Order: sequence, then C-alpha cells, then structure tokens
Amino acid sequence: MKIHKKLFLIAGAIACALLFLSSKKTVAESKNTAFYSYDDFTEFLKSAENHFQLSSIKFAYIIDDSSVLSNVKLSHTPKRWSLYQINVDESGDGRNMQFVFFVLSPTGHESLLFFTGERKPDIEKYLVYEKSSPNMYESKVQSSFVEKIRSHGEDPYSMKAGKAEQIATKSSEKMYDEGKVLNICIWLDDFKNILCNYYPGYNKVNDTIGGVKIKWREYSYDTREYHKKLLEELAKNESAPEDERIDLYLVESEFITSIANSNYALDVKKDLGLTDSDLVNQFKYTKQLATDANGNLRAVSWQACPSGIIYRRSIAKALFNTDDPEIVQGKFSSWESFEASALEAKKKGYKIASGYYDYFNLFMNNSQGPLVKDGTVSISQDLKTWISMSKNFAKKGCTNKANLWSDEQWKGLQSNGKVLCYFGPQWFINMNLKEMSSKSGKGTFGDWALCQGPTSAANGGTWLLAAPGTDNPELIKDIMLATTCDESVLEKFFDDTEEFVNNEAVITRKANSDYKNGFLGGQNHLGIYLNCAKSIDKSNSTPYDMSIYTALQDAMYGYLYGGTSEKNAWKNFKTQIQKTYPDLKFDF
Repeated sequence: MKIHKKLFLIAGAIACALLFLSSKKTVAESKNTAFYSYDDFTEFLKSAENHFQLSSIKFAYIIDDSSVLSNVKLSHTPKRWSLYQINVDESGDGRNMQFVFFVLSPTGHESLLFFTGERKPDIEKYLVYEKSSPNMYESKVQSSFVEKIRSHGEDPYSMKAGKAEQIATKSSEKMYDEGKVLNICIWLDDFKNILCNYYPGYNKVNDTIGGVKIKWREYSYDTREYHKKLLEELAKNESAPEDERIDLYLVESEFITSIANSNYALDVKKDLGLTDSDLVNQFKYTKQLATDANGNLRAVSWQACPSGIIYRRSIAKALFNTDDPEIVQGKFSSWESFEASALEAKKKGYKIASGYYDYFNLFMNNSQGPLVKDGTVSISQDLKTWISMSKNFAKKGCTNKANLWSDEQWKGLQSNGKVLCYFGPQWFINMNLKEMSSKSGKGTFGDWALCQGPTSAANGGTWLLAAPGTDNPELIKDIMLATTCDESVLEKFFDDTEEFVNNEAVITRKANSDYKNGFLGGQNHLGIYLNCAKSIDKSNSTPYDMSIYTALQDAMYGYLYGGTSEKNAWKNFKTQIQKTYPDLKFDF
C-alpha cells in the first residue's frame, strides 16, 4: 500500500523540530496528554498506533520559513478520520504555535493540515505537499477538509481540535464505514501472493487488513470455468448479503474487454476515485483493454505482457554466424524476412517454431481495424498473412506441428532440440521456458536471447476489478493503488520475481540498470520489452476478440495440417462463431 507515499505532507520536520523543542521548556497537549520531551512524544505515537489504528502519520513543525519532511511509520491501517492537536508553548520567545495533523482516510488521499496561533501561514502555499520526484515536493491545493469545516460556519484557521474532530467524524461516517469482509475471487494464487507479501498491513496469520477479514474464493484453475462461475455469482451479487458479496475479482486477458463492457465492474475513476495521476505510469494498452465503449476505465493491472521472439543462441550462430540480438532482429524485422529465415533454418535442419499457434499472437495483436464492427466480422490482412505463411511452413516442414501447451511444444528446449524460436512475454520465460529448459537435466538454460521481431504484441495479463454492490470501495481503491500504481511496491515485486510490472518508470530504471537475465544468457532484455509495451495499441479491441481468434485457429488446423480445404475451413469457422454469436454477420 505504501500509504506514506500518498499522504499529502505538511511543511516542516519532526526531527529538527523536536530536537529544537527538547532544548526549551515545552508543553504540548493532545487529548489531555502532556509532552515534555521527545521521548514523551514518541510514547504518544506508540499509543496512537494502538488506539487509532493508523498506518502512518506525516507531520511537521514550522521553524521560521524552513521545512524538512519527516515520517513516522506505524503498522496498522486507519479506518476512521483522525484528528490530533498539539499546542506548543515556547517560553523562549513567547510564541504560541498550534498545529494539527489530520489523517482523512485509509488511502491517505486527503489533506494533512496544520494551523498556527499567532503566525497563520498561507494554507495553500505551505499546507499540502505531494511527492512528485525523488528530490522535490510540488505544492498542491487540497482543501476538502477546509471546505468541510467552512461549510459548518467555522474558521479553519482557528478551530479547536475537539470541534474539528466532531465535524470530521460526522462528515466521514458514511464514506468510510466499510464492510468487515472483503471477498476476492481468483483462479490462481498470483494475486494472493502479491497482496499477502507486498501490501503493508496484511496479516497472513488470520488473513486480515486492519479490521477487515479477507476471504479468498477460488472457483476453478481453468480460466474459462472460472469465468463462467464468476459471471453467475456477479449476476446475483448486489442482492446477496453484504458479507457474502464479491468485492474484488480478477479477470485474465481473454475476458477483460468483454467484462469491462458489462455491468459487472465499477469505474475505477468515477466510482473508486483513482486519478489519471495515479495511473500515469501504467502502459497505455493495459488501460485500453479495460476501457469500455464509453471511455470508462473498469480495471487495472499490476503486470504488462509485451511479447517478443525468444531465440536459441547456438542455433542463431549456426544460421546467422551471430547470436547478437540487434543483428538477429534484422533477420526477423518483417514477416517477409521472418519467413525467409524460417526457410533457411529448414535447409540446415532446424525449425522456426514448435507450431503454428506459437506466433499467431503476433498477428492477432496488429489488426488495422476492429475484428467486429456494426455486427460484422472482418478478417484483416495480417490474419490472412498468418494463414498463408503457416500453410507454406506446413508444406515445407518448418515447424514441429505442435499444439499449444503440449509436450511436443517443449521438445525444442532440450539440448538436442532443433527449434529456433519461441514467442512470448516475461511470464512465459519465468513460468514455462525456464522450467521446461531444465526439466530433462539436459536443458538449454542460458542458451537463449530476446529480440522484438516484426511487430509489437502483448500476450496475457490479469486485471483487478471492483464488483458493484461492494461495501469496501475505499479498501479496494487502496489495494489497486498499492498493487498497480505504487512504484516502491512494484519495484520490490520485480526484484523478487522478475515480473514485468505495469509501470513504465520502474521498468525504465531496470532497463538502464545492471540487471541480467540468466535464462537469456545474461541479457538485459527489458529495454526491448519496454519499447514494445509502449508501442502496443489495443484501441481496436472488441469483446468478441478472443472467442473469434480461438475459433479461427481451431478451424485452420485442418487446412494447415489435414485434408480440409481452405473453403471448408472458413465454413467451419463461421459455423463455430454463429453458435456463440448468432447475430454476427461476415463480410467474406
């Protein structure tokens, strides 16, 4: 969550302030508590942690016009607005100063405010700060608390803490009175591991965040069965008892656009309160896929999945006299050069790929227009190129004819394998190629490298969505911020897992670092994936895409490797589509 990065800061520093105060006769009061020293004040913070369940307090003390930022981290998550007032009587110069630091919400996205007695600083100049870079703080007006106070006819510059707290508590009662159970639907443990291990305040002993019980619902490990069950539950979600409703759920790439265009997902901006500033570093295509037809963003993701060509170095040397990614990229820079390289590889006893499924995703990602428009299915030239090229490969024996995820697919990873190229994103390297390349004990770990290939493409991904009817919108918002927006969380996650996270700033730093990938022979390939991720365009995505693309691959198998004519393959394709979408028409 890293709430302390999102809390707006008050100018000043406790470090120098309290050292300054400890040298004078100082009296500070907060709710009948007196502080005569730095140690006394620290004890107050410890008790505040237990009493108010705060995750962090950011505060400051003005000494003339200078300020240094400071933070006190605490271990719990706030569930209510909390207001503190400290009166400081400095007998040395007779100055009476009063300041207030104010935690508005569990997400830390409201203002922290302070006021003085004799010296009233300009609230919009000194009051609220937001971290915008490692070395500077950008002043930003955030006056929600001020306006709440003024709406009650009070002067925010001279309010007494008790009265201000009454107003704050009353104003926030409905907004922050959230449910005691957060139900999260998943089909794999990926997100569960992220939330349990990287979200500050998650108690893994009893699966709680603050006072909220986290309940994990695992419907099925099969994504299609999971999606079917999920839709059944979401259809009755708002009528279910509050503690049994789905609050947060996950959807993978095959279904994200269709569910983003349904009534089963809240708008992450309008309904939950995430901002463009929060989401600025997420790769554009991950937001495009989760945006509905009206331009509303319905989901966010912690991962990006740009895809490239993962080629075997030793075979590249045999074919091209080099394994250098920049030179090998020239052999795959267009589909014409890719096909030429495949035919050259065949002459020397190698296969360009395991099967025709492997490289389909690169074609699928680059349609010049939507697959379905005004109820009509159109097949782009890219897909027609895939069919003709794959037919040529089938005739010439350029692949192993392996089906996706079959045992045959992985034979090219063995030491005696003859497959030049695999195709995929970072998760494919981490979850599949690394394991399969070492499984036999005669693997090829380290004998691989990455280049982009003819085009930009994405493959896979998982998105977080909030269900209508949830009674935990603030907690869901904070989970989304922490797991998909917070650079420190995402960078730590990358360091631990090598996951390609959905944050351009983090990946850029890693691409320019001394990071090396062992499977890729020590290559820092992140710059290649980064350029790919930045250039992927999913603006033509439709809710029909994955169903139609899957049907196309299945229908063409008989044409490519069996006795089915191309005409009958297209007929089979249309028949399959009309079973699922009877109202769709075809322009071919």
